[in-house]
Order: sequence, then structure tokens, then C-alpha cells
Amino acid sequence: MRKTIAATVAARVYDIGTRTGVAPDAILRVLERPRAELAGDTQVPIETLYACFALCLRHTRDPGFPLQVAQAITWDDYSVLGFALMTSEKGTDAFARLARYGHLITDSGAWQFETRANGEARVSWVRGGERTLGHRAANECAIAELVCGLRRSYGDGFTPSAIRFAHREPADTRTHASFFRTRIHWEAEEDGIDVAAGALSTPAARHDAAMNRYFGAVLEAQDVVAASTSDRVRVALARGLSAGAAPAARVAVSLGLSERTLRRELEREGTTYRAVLEELRRSTALDLFRRGKNVTEVAFLLGFSETSALSRAMKRWVGVTPRSVRSSTYKPPSAASRKSAAR
Repeated sequence: MRKTIAATVAARVYDIGTRTGVAPDAILRVLERPRAELAGDTQVPIETLYACFALCLRHTRDPGFPLQVAQAITWDDYSVLGFALMTSEKGTDAFARLARYGHLITDSGAWQFETRANGEARVSWVRGGERTLGHRAANECAIAELVCGLRRSYGDGFTPSAIRFAHREPADTRTHASFFRTRIHWEAEEDGIDVAAGALSTPAARHDAAMNRYFGAVLEAQDVVAASTSDRVRVALARGLSAGAAPAARVAVSLGLSERTLRRELEREGTTYRAVLEELRRSTALDLFRRGKNVTEVAFLLGFSETSALSRAMKRWVGVTPRSVRSSTYKPPSAASRKSAAR
């Protein structure tokens, strides 16, 4: 299924792009719809957003363009989720809610939140796919949006303790340094933001308990028809697969759920935590072998303690050994045959 994102983000790319000299018609050709339709709860394909960012960056030659877009986006642009974040009591509450409901804005990635042993809050943005120019720009925009929202809630003086980007450093990072005002780690393991312990301990400026409860209830209702929990679990597991299979309780926390709720939601979708993990490992193993990785590398990347464990898993998943899978003549079994073999 094609991944999408809230059209309001594309609207802001259009607005900032045309303001900085990009021809409106050029952007509209990429969007394939008029500017007026980029509103409300409309979604656009995530690849379309990437293409818009790439077009504008190539025209402006300004590495800081994604940060300009981020500053034009407000909580209001994200409808109910935006209002729920805006009225949260503390930043950590907003982080947990973002991890729980961020898929209502886009199913192209997932927000993850954890409080570390030293009290530091770590928020990560995990989005798969090739790191194209547009993909990288969209990720920078997402992180910058979060910083903008926190500054609106805690004052312009708010500064994260660190910013992390998984892609390489642009040629000119002066705008990034001026905007984030903190350490920026390029080519990090993931995109994200770290916030020092206590920085978000006071109530946010726009906290409203009654309105927050109301928006929370609306989010629950919307979530019933939103992206599946199994997809979000898959993204969370993929993030740290090489470190071994994360326990369900840890993944649940990163998604803003209790372990019991996580297992119940997966059961409603006709699957289990173990089944999601097994399918992720199976599909990832096949992909890695197709890309020429050897057995030792794949075992490490999938979190297996030894190659023999991977070999047994491959026999269970596809009925053949890793050597056979690496063969140029190997064809993976269809989904139907896998289900039949599992019975």
C-alpha cells in the first residue's frame, strides 16, 4: 500500500517554495492537484512530498529550506493530533502521544520515545526507504517541526541537548546551527532529538486539561481506522534488530502503549508479537541475501547469536538453507504457500 502524509505539509512546501522563487506551476505539476486541495484531512503520497522537497532544494540551492518549511508549520496544521499535542501538560506527555498517534499524520515512518536512565528524553524518527534528497529533507523538516512546537510551548529559549540526523552533513550547515543552537550529530544511527532531564518538567504554556482530554478521546476514535499496530511494531523492531529481538514490553513503551494493550491490538489484527518479529526477520533476511550479504553478516544484522540459529530459522521460514537462498536460481515461496506450510 502506498505511504502517505498530511497534505498540509505539502502545502507549506508549496508556500515556502513559491516565496523563495520556485515557479508555482512546477510544484503543482509534481503535486498533481491545486493548492486549495492541500487542506483538511487530505493526504498526499509520501513520494510526492519527497519530489516537492527535491524540486525546491535544487532550485533554491539552500540546504536550510526544510527548516523554513518546518517553521511555517504549526500544531494547528495537524488537526486533532496537533491540538492534542499543543494542550498536553508537559513535553514528555506530547512525546508519548506523538509516538502513539503520529501515524495519523503519516504512515511513512514512526516516532519513538523513551526516557533514559539519566532522565534524558530521547525522541527518534524512524522512516525507511532510500535516503534521496527529498527523503533527507522531509526528515530534517520533521525534526525541526518538533523543535518549533516545543519552542512555542516552552519559549524561544528552548534548546534540545542534541539533534541527530542519519544522513550525511550538507555542504552548508550554517542555517542548521543557527536554528537548532545545539550539537548536531550527522550520519547518526537514526534521526531524532534529545532533551535534557528536567527541561520539560514544567507545564506547557498552552496546557488545557479539559481540552486535552477531549482531543485524546477524538484521537482514540480516529485511531480505530488508522494504520495498523502491526506496522508500527514492525518499524519499532526494525530500528534495533541487530541488537536482538526487543521484548514486547519495551516496544510497547516506545509506541506509547502498555504491553497488554499492544498484545490485544495485535490480536484484533489477527497476529501476534512473535509473528510480526518472525515475518520482519524473514523478509529482511531475504532482502539482505539478495543484496549479497554473507551468512555471518545477516546473522549479526538480524540479532542472531550464531549463524547456526539463522540457518535453522531460514529452514523454518522458507524451507532451504542460507546458501540456497543466496543462489541466483532461488525463488522465494509465495505468501499462500508459506501459509500452507505453516499449518
